[in-house]
Amino acid sequence: MSNPSDRQPSISDRHIAALIEILRVMPEGRWTTYGEIAKLLNTAARVVGGYMTDSRMPNPHRVLKAQGEIAEGFHWGEPGRSDDPRELLEGEGIVFDANNRAAKKQRISAEQLRELLGDRAEDVFGPVAKRTPPRRRHRPAALIQPVADDGGVAAMEQAFVGRTDLRKPIYGSNARLLFAAELILDIPDIHSVAAGALIDGGDDKSCDFLHVDTDAGLIVLAQGYESGRPDRDRAKQSKAKGLHQAATWVFVHDLEKVPARIRHAVRQARQALDDGAIREVRIWYVHNLPESDHIAEELAAVETLVSSVLASVKAEVDVRVDEIGWNTLAAWCRASVTPILVTEEFGVDVESCLKEAGPNWNAYSVTVPASWLQGVHWNYGDQLFPPTSAGFSVTARRSTPKSGIPWSESRTIFGSSIMASPRSSTTQGTILMRSGCASTGCRSSTERKPPARWANSRTRRR
Repeated sequence: MSNPSDRQPSISDRHIAALIEILRVMPEGRWTTYGEIAKLLNTAARVVGGYMTDSRMPNPHRVLKAQGEIAEGFHWGEPGRSDDPRELLEGEGIVFDANNRAAKKQRISAEQLRELLGDRAEDVFGPVAKRTPPRRRHRPAALIQPVADDGGVAAMEQAFVGRTDLRKPIYGSNARLLFAAELILDIPDIHSVAAGALIDGGDDKSCDFLHVDTDAGLIVLAQGYESGRPDRDRAKQSKAKGLHQAATWVFVHDLEKVPARIRHAVRQARQALDDGAIREVRIWYVHNLPESDHIAEELAAVETLVSSVLASVKAEVDVRVDEIGWNTLAAWCRASVTPILVTEEFGVDVESCLKEAGPNWNAYSVTVPASWLQGVHWNYGDQLFPPTSAGFSVTARRSTPKSGIPWSESRTIFGSSIMASPRSSTTQGTILMRSGCASTGCRSSTERKPPARWANSRTRRR
């Protein structure tokens, strides 16, 4: 067992240590904002605000909102302290206008704060310096292309209602969330997963579901909502905002301060991240209403927060935040019973192929550029792969996979579901491909954004 003194400082440990030094050099008569400090710490302004209640913080009253206002929820971290922060600031020379905003000329920028630290700046900000962020792979805006309501939503609801095993009182309003997790993650025994991952309840900090799968390199944090009025045009935005709170508690706050109800699951997630076992973090808002732009905007802020926090220490973790409403869940339901969603034929030029024949069948093995397959994926997204496949993913891991074959930077590993047959009996020519056969593992270099030839056009078809 490792010595507790050997524990590496957490993200919040390093943020707090740097923040204490920043606030120590803040002079009287000057103020800064949560956002300016967030720039220095490579995190989000809300995260900085959460640190301000730490009793070790000197001069927290000198940190204001973007327009120079005192935060509505400001309170001192020091036990028993009740000074009025405005009176204290005015006593230090800060001037407030009729709108209760501090004078802009007394504001200190992030760069000025760095200059105040002088030669110590490198030591202060080194532990929280932003590492090279992950080169994010292109992915569809949704997990899979949402279906138009051509009966797909009704079929999905019928399938959900038929899952009486998810109607247990212990699951409460999270039955749909578990239904979605089972479909999207291809979980064979959702009840076993729910026993450890479903943490909804009192003081859960908006964390309804936290699933850690080190074999898949995946963390899923989810919030569920079941509206009693399915005629509404969108889900509660406050629930989406709750995911911001949930993400902060899972990835930022000191573990000792995390509520007991969710602490074990949070500890598992952080340990998996520290061990380098996680490649992707998925954050979901699952509900029984249509998707909306308002929710998408809120979830984009959550993605920015988590990406920023993890990029400072985990450059190889990709963050994906999705709203899973009626249409998206209906699409996954359809995919679970419709093995082939892309029925077009695709043509790709090849130099040769290997043929294997049997009674009434022919099989062909062919090598195609990974960039070509990735281009098809840019057009069709996750519909290109069956719901049980690993899908298409880009990885920059430097470790050696179970196969024993090492991979390196700019490599791609994906599972394909493409069937090939040649246009003629020659060894050269064009291969016709259709979706729908056994998955194949492949490795090759790919581009990280759609090439120009894929940007505005569909795949060339035969």
